[in-house]
Amino acid sequence: MKKVSVILPAYKPNGAIFRRTLQYLNRQDLPSTEWELLIVASGTPVEELRELSDEVSKEDIRFLYVPEPGLTRARLAGIKDARGDILIFVDDDNFLSPDYLSKALFLLDAYKQVVVAGGKSKPKFEVTPPSWIEKCYRLLALRDMGEELKISSLSGHVEEYPDYAPIGAGMILRRSVALQYAESRGDRIELPDRTAKSLTSGGDNDIVLFCLKSKGEVAYFPELILHHYIPHKRLQVSYLATLNYESSRSWVKVLSSNGICPWRKLNVVQSFARQIVSFFKTTPWLGGEYYIKWRGICGHYRGRSEI
Repeated sequence: MKKVSVILPAYKPNGAIFRRTLQYLNRQDLPSTEWELLIVASGTPVEELRELSDEVSKEDIRFLYVPEPGLTRARLAGIKDARGDILIFVDDDNFLSPDYLSKALFLLDAYKQVVVAGGKSKPKFEVTPPSWIEKCYRLLALRDMGEELKISSLSGHVEEYPDYAPIGAGMILRRSVALQYAESRGDRIELPDRTAKSLTSGGDNDIVLFCLKSKGEVAYFPELILHHYIPHKRLQVSYLATLNYESSRSWVKVLSSNGICPWRKLNVVQSFARQIVSFFKTTPWLGGEYYIKWRGICGHYRGRSEI
């Protein structure tokens, strides 16, 4: 059995960026005999991804096909097919530092109780972003929580979501727990997550909460570093506003489904009324970050009417 399985879902990826993702994986200092690359074609023809992968010298590459697009579906398929003891999720626009896999393996060997972990996700912008973009880093799956190691000690009782919990990009997960998670989900994809037509999210948060409930520890390892490519279109206000709306909406649902939602349910009228009040408090007519913030608040109140 391999020590590490890299699970790489791909849905109609940018060819040049996807090749760069593979090139960075090809530069990993972990011996090639100790890890495999599992590319999950999510609603994308496998042959298309094979052609984009032809320049990679990595011999142990396998391809899976998932007919219906969806990040959670792709990751679940990868979990079930993986052969490594440690699983690492990589998106098709992530560039991992050359020691990412070797450090991940070392850290999970050193911290036996940690079952899911992540590190830093730094931006690689296609163009110069607006001055306020750091306020949207969370939306863009970007984060740097400093140089301090952070590990949970919740012992299976979850009262709130740890702010240092890993994001999906670069997430490290023990296969034994990942299989338990996949079995618990079965064929049901109840929680919202990224699909071909939706910017909702929540699958990675759901995994973390499952790990915490299973009495495993969650960690932030600052040694783990990847760069996330952010194209120009993801810096547009309309995109970020929609992303904030859908992410805030699904966040309420994820917390509710795991029994730790701190907000009470609202009816449709209450939800709409609060969205109107927030309009005048957040001044979205000023555009930019103000509009993005307001749309996030609207998504939050919409989510509370749907739990």
